[in-house]
Amino acid sequence: MSSGHRTFTVFLTLLSGLLLTLIGIVTHWPPLLWAVVMALLLLTALWAVRPRRTSGVIPQQRTLEPDLPIPPVDRWERVVTDIPLPSGMDDYDFLFSATIRWCPGTAPDRAPLVNAVGLATHSIVERAREVVATQAPYRSALAQHLLSAALGCMRPDATGRVEAMAENVELSLSETDRQRLNKLSTTRKNKELWEHERNYERNKRDYLGEDVLKDPGSAVVWWLSKDETRVEDTVQLIGTLAQLSAAARNEEVPDEFQPYLNSFPSPEASAQNGFHDAFSENGRAGHPYDMTSAFPYGTASGHTGGVPPGAAAAEAVEQLLTALELSADEPVGVLLTDRITEAVHGAGKAEEAEELGRRFSPPPPPEDEEKPDEDAPGPL
Repeated sequence: MSSGHRTFTVFLTLLSGLLLTLIGIVTHWPPLLWAVVMALLLLTALWAVRPRRTSGVIPQQRTLEPDLPIPPVDRWERVVTDIPLPSGMDDYDFLFSATIRWCPGTAPDRAPLVNAVGLATHSIVERAREVVATQAPYRSALAQHLLSAALGCMRPDATGRVEAMAENVELSLSETDRQRLNKLSTTRKNKELWEHERNYERNKRDYLGEDVLKDPGSAVVWWLSKDETRVEDTVQLIGTLAQLSAAARNEEVPDEFQPYLNSFPSPEASAQNGFHDAFSENGRAGHPYDMTSAFPYGTASGHTGGVPPGAAAAEAVEQLLTALELSADEPVGVLLTDRITEAVHGAGKAEEAEELGRRFSPPPPPEDEEKPDEDAPGPL
């Protein structure tokens, strides 16, 4: 009995004794009755406060044996790190890390013992290899999300003896492979840019040489199409357009356009009608269209006045560029000088063609400039 119960019993006994005492005084009990009542009251109090044997919280039948130790929990998991897995590119492997969780499957009767951890690890590695075998190595972050989803489900292995899944999946590349891929990507982008620029230049040259300047008439029509209201300005430029077309095709100016050769516009008129800006992005005015002094070292008949043929041809081409307000460094100037050099070489004038190539060929790029690698791999 607890101390609270004992206190309540003593209090109740005293209260009962007082009540019986009042009753005895009022009713004038004899002395013998007083002795009997007091004895009964005392015996009742002693019986109430006697110690009792309790059974406790645990039932008696459960305490016959001592508590046994709890066996350790088999956590059925394994951590693997940096397992190489093939990617979509040869010689570039992913590094796979994860926490493999597994549980035993249903074993048939008299089935042999197996290494459950090994079966679970093999199952997860094979599932991971099937997922990343087609993934590009430079997209390892995306491949990691796909792999986490593929390995996040508990599935049985090929033998059916274990079921396995993977958590905390990580997929990465070695630092050296990452650097190589960055270099390959930069090279590929530079090559694509260079190819686009070269194709743009080739298309522009084809457009000018095979469409715009294929004959004087096409050149005149092309110029007039820029502004149909400037007919008089176009008429003044017929001679210039005819000579430019003939130079682009390595031919003489047709006879029907010979009368227009001396009708060149003034520098102010050429700057006003924008002829030079049509061929160059950085047009500059200031050189007159004075074709009478364009060839001081000779004419079409071949007289050079004692000057070396190569120097005479180069000077003539330079005078032509000056008369047309073109520069040998501009795309149109390079196109014109290349066509003239090819025509001179085709005519059997090797010395003159060599001098023209030396004077007007663009300078080679610096040695330290990174050139596109023709053997660079294609898109990654």
